[in-house]
Amino acid sequence: MPMSWALTVSVVDTVFAALAAWVSACLSAATAVTRSPRTGVMGRFAFLLSA
Repeated sequence: MPMSWALTVSVVDTVFAALAAWVSACLSAATAVTRSPRTGVMGRFAFLLSA
């Protein structure tokens, strides 16, 4: 039984949204890590203070 196009598009859309969120989280973490030595703000929530 083949998958319908609507189901295929839905699955691809969900996977794309998950990957986009993952990339965004990784870039936010990388930004926080690179800013902390310059700003002197170190800690788990440094990314909240660097905006």
